[in-house]
Amino acid sequence: MPVTWKISLPVTAGWKAINWAFDKLHNYYFKEVKKYNFVFEQYTKHLTVYQDGHGILVNDFLVNILNSENFESFERKLYIRDACIDTAFKPLREMRQVDKRSRFTEMGFWYEPTDLIKDVLPVVNTKKELEWKFLFDKNKIKHEKMRKINISYSVSLPGMFPIQGGYFNPDLSPTRDYIFSSSISVRHKIKSLIYILALEKDIRVAEHPAFKIFPCGEDHACKSVDFEDKSDIFYSRYVAQIKKPLVGSKIQVSWKIADTK
Repeated sequence: MPVTWKISLPVTAGWKAINWAFDKLHNYYFKEVKKYNFVFEQYTKHLTVYQDGHGILVNDFLVNILNSENFESFERKLYIRDACIDTAFKPLREMRQVDKRSRFTEMGFWYEPTDLIKDVLPVVNTKKELEWKFLFDKNKIKHEKMRKINISYSVSLPGMFPIQGGYFNPDLSPTRDYIFSSSISVRHKIKSLIYILALEKDIRVAEHPAFKIFPCGEDHACKSVDFEDKSDIFYSRYVAQIKKPLVGSKIQVSWKIADTK
């Protein structure tokens, strides 16, 4: 009996530990599924700004699909109220027809993977606001073994910022007290967010960028975010990484450019 007791106790304790861990994982998983149909394992926002004010935005994310039955679509939006006065969105259908090779001069919209995304539909398409919906092929999503897919989209926008010849041009600005900035609002669960700002070296930067996070979307509650300088011969590149940003928070990067010479 003592021998049996000594052998069975750790085995029983081990099974209890395994069952406890399984229950925790099980409960966590179904809690996540109930709350979210998907989560972003990694979300990368990469904004490149050129000396003529042209901007190219590339958003790339790894999506972990928790519930493929309800994973049919999700929406994205982009505001350009702080773009040049005359800059306005074209109809999304026209932007989608632009060749990628024209991204440095024309307004365009591109996305991948085209085999999983059935269509992209405009929800709001005004001069200064573009909101769209990605529609996914549910049948193909169900057969994805890992249930993790990479999705990318890019928007090319002439006149994204009031810059001319590398300098700030107040004549192009929509406001007198203009602030160069870009931001992302966290509307869904993200495990790791990478924010990249690349300024063409011909831009006369007066003050280096500052990354800030607003936990509740309120300006008075912001805190600074560390970033790395990964500049090269062509671009001043700044990279910030935020782990598990709160849903409802906003991450913003701002910088200053010298006035017209």
